[in-house]
Amino acid sequence: MKYNVQIDDAMRVVELLQLDDGLHVSVDGVGVEMDAEILQPGLLSLRVGKRSYHCWLDETPQGRRVVVEGRRLAYSVADPRQLRRGAHSGMEGGVAQMKAPMPGRVVNLLVQVGDAVEAKQGVVVIEAMKMQNELKAPKAGRVVRIHAAAGDTVQSGAVLVEIE
Repeated sequence: MKYNVQIDDAMRVVELLQLDDGLHVSVDGVGVEMDAEILQPGLLSLRVGKRSYHCWLDETPQGRRVVVEGRRLAYSVADPRQLRRGAHSGMEGGVAQMKAPMPGRVVNLLVQVGDAVEAKQGVVVIEAMKMQNELKAPKAGRVVRIHAAAGDTVQSGAVLVEIE
């Protein structure tokens, strides 16, 4: 799965491939030896090649930031498949499907069928590459279906939750 990642003014294409021997990462077409682990919410241990970094993640109304080696960098991540469908892609009305961004394991469901959710509210936690990611609601609405349970292994693109 490819992602467009913007860090400050630099745009990079990051590709994650699930192969038999594990997850492979490339940045702008160049393979990168990498390992990551969430030490606690907002604190990530990242190994790139032979170097290790502690990264502090911060999300504010002004945007997302990561602090690495004393540098505060703005970042955003976009799935190019979503960009091709258009900015609103069914978010205004109808059912929004929350899909697994990569293969992984569902760690926790933060909602139940019938729950009202706000846009950007945490809905499901998925673990991939030793990192836990909280997936957030793409819009305000009500949870109408849940397709996974805690402990389930899911493939990239699998529908996890539907919000109407």
